[in-house]
Amino acid sequence: VNPPAPPDDEDVFIAFARVFSGRLRKGTSVYVLGPKHDPAVALQKMKQGEEIDLNLTLKDLKAGQHITRVTVNELYLMMGRELETLEEVPAGNVLGIGGLEDHVLKTATLSTELACPAFRELQLLAVPILRVAVEPTRPADLLALVRGLRLLN
Repeated sequence: VNPPAPPDDEDVFIAFARVFSGRLRKGTSVYVLGPKHDPAVALQKMKQGEEIDLNLTLKDLKAGQHITRVTVNELYLMMGRELETLEEVPAGNVLGIGGLEDHVLKTATLSTELACPAFRELQLLAVPILRVAVEPTRPADLLALVRGLRLLN
């Protein structure tokens, strides 16, 4: 019996990332630190004997919890519309990471250490100087375009 093929219109979430230090390899287990993660608080909880449940996903997190753990299995070099599968990515490179849809809502920091401060969103005060109109080639693709734009926002 062959497993059913996924539908062509299935959404796939690929996180856009940059490696700041070390190397990211397939199979590496990393902490996913939410934007409100405070390493001092996490380390204090560990010293007090509180366990951090690393098997949680984004949906399972409660107020004050900002840490999940995931094994990276999909690394991509993004080249325009094409994706090339990679085994590892060294520091300084931009890449795509698949399989994070249950761990990242909008932004997150991936680290092998809990003592890592979370990168936060940039608060840009610049006024946009360029406006762009986007429309689908086929009107039937309008809903897919709207869904994609919502993910970007």
